Amino acid sequence: MTVQSSHRSPDFDFSSVDLLDPLLQLDTGVIITDRYGRIVFYNKTQSRMDQLEPSRVINSPVTEVYALAEDQSLVLRCMRISQPIIHQKSYFNIRGSKQLSQGVFSVYPLRREGEITGAICFTHSESLFQKSIPGPVPEIHEKNPGCLANNTQFTFSDLIGASPEFLSCITRARSAAATKSPVMICGETGTGKEMLAQAIHNYSPRRPYPFIAVNCAAIPETLQESTLFGTARGAFTGAMAKKGLFEEAEGGTLYLDEVDSMPLSLQAKLLRTLQDMKMRRVGSNRELSINLRIISSFKKDYLQPLPKDSLRKDLYYRLSVVFLEIPPLRVRKSDLALLTKYFIHRNNISLGLQVEGVSSSVMELFINYNWPGNVRELEHVLEGAMIASGNETILQLDHLPTNFAFGRSSGAGSQPGNDLYTFFPISDQDKFLQGLDRIKSGQDNVQFEEKINLTKVQNRREAEVLYQVIKAAQGNISQAARQLGISRQLLHYKLKKFGITPKEFKK
Repeated sequence: MTVQSSHRSPDFDFSSVDLLDPLLQLDTGVIITDRYGRIVFYNKTQSRMDQLEPSRVINSPVTEVYALAEDQSLVLRCMRISQPIIHQKSYFNIRGSKQLSQGVFSVYPLRREGEITGAICFTHSESLFQKSIPGPVPEIHEKNPGCLANNTQFTFSDLIGASPEFLSCITRARSAAATKSPVMICGETGTGKEMLAQAIHNYSPRRPYPFIAVNCAAIPETLQESTLFGTARGAFTGAMAKKGLFEEAEGGTLYLDEVDSMPLSLQAKLLRTLQDMKMRRVGSNRELSINLRIISSFKKDYLQPLPKDSLRKDLYYRLSVVFLEIPPLRVRKSDLALLTKYFIHRNNISLGLQVEGVSSSVMELFINYNWPGNVRELEHVLEGAMIASGNETILQLDHLPTNFAFGRSSGAGSQPGNDLYTFFPISDQDKFLQGLDRIKSGQDNVQFEEKINLTKVQNRREAEVLYQVIKAAQGNISQAARQLGISRQLLHYKLKKFGITPKEFKK
């Protein structure tokens, strides 16, 4: 490995020094691999941390020893991009172990005469034992902004899920990454559209080059053209020569979020740019050739006709050569346990906690909820619950944020906004409870005087059912829970939310 002359003495013969011996004794874990990712050196500290004999590791692929896909291995990524990866947190599974390990890694490429011959990895590790939530440990990789020096934080290893709907999307995305074709991503808020866009970029040949993201809806219409295409000196009063995002993303990927919010006049210019792969700065007559990939996204239901003032059809066809739909969380509820485990472990690291899982009642509540905010909502709900948990290791219903929704879901196929977990403003909740008081007084068929939407009516009806069942059970929680087909803890939670006290029915 070449070392700059300013960092070594020319009077010392380094070629005769055995540097592997001190590395073998070093109190930091050290792994060296060849260019193919096979482990050729495994020091004592690393062996002790992994609880593996060197004979089981030497000449084994690093991906097999740590149960990693090729795109998840920091060692292979380091050699692929020919750059060091410094202080990156990561999760992995050690061969033959059921425990999840978390480490901070620094990986450096090894060179001989300028050619990559392998990599050296330094690691410090600690274990996080799995309890409470069954199933395989998710392969989790901590965010590390700028770790690839291309403005990205995510790879495919950060996209957690095992449901058929989710895996189908990921499989198509991986296939698309190897091509030059434009990609359009459709998904509701919170499903992870930009995460998927970054993963595609980092799995593609363009990964050494920039990933530039822009939310078209966040830029004033008057500035969108100059933001995308740049400006020539003197284009308008005080204008300076400035690169636009097309030039900044040269060689890499330009991600256009909410592309359907772009003015129609600018869409026409964008279409011409993509057809010719040439552009002009605002106020310039000079054409510039560009080399980049476009990934775009929008939130509208792609099965519905495009509004006339939304996205031009010809631009839509140009951008959607590869079309990916990220399924909402309500149709991939089989991933809830995996995602819950992922966020708990990540928050344990960032918050300094030791939460092991969630109670069965919390998981039941999660499964019955429609998640209009999708994965992002789940992430925030769990973070809030963990902060409220104190020193407890299992999250309970009482730990959930007070603004978290309640009620019974209308099912996995319902649309966002139609779920029954309503966030009540204080004024609406007061009116709701006033109506409940009238129900308790025996006026079962009373109607609210003002108009009320379907969601509130359904919540009111649920409160009526709960009231009647707990009344018939004479305040017996176990009997009422059996009749309703839910757990006692979940029933307690619902009764508390609706202000129903079982004691008043006991005789």
